[in-house]
Amino acid sequence: MKKFFYFRDQAAAGDDDDASASVMVPIDDICGIVSRSATQVNVYFNSQQNVSVDEDGESMTADVAALTITQDRNKFVTKALVEAMNNGPHHEGITVVADDQLSTYLVADITACSLTMATAVL
Repeated sequence: MKKFFYFRDQAAAGDDDDASASVMVPIDDICGIVSRSATQVNVYFNSQQNVSVDEDGESMTADVAALTITQDRNKFVTKALVEAMNNGPHHEGITVVADDQLSTYLVADITACSLTMATAVL
């Protein structure tokens, strides 16, 4: 079974009206997790809209989910993300990492999400 991470950065249900408001990303498309500051961890994934690839067949553009986190909890949040990626075979397939509408997060140290999606097709 394929596994997916779900991110939503819109607090109001009516605002979920474009491709950058919420996204379900296949775990296989995640290409990096980076601590950007003491209060932010970014999850980079192959662009969901931009299908251009390089000569090796790799996506050339990455989308990003910027997670606002509790001060200095970068390692804990990164570890939780990796553990969720490696969940066992009896996993339901979808992991909510951040849902700003429902205030539901993978761990309590994630407090918000901001999505940046590639909009131009190369």
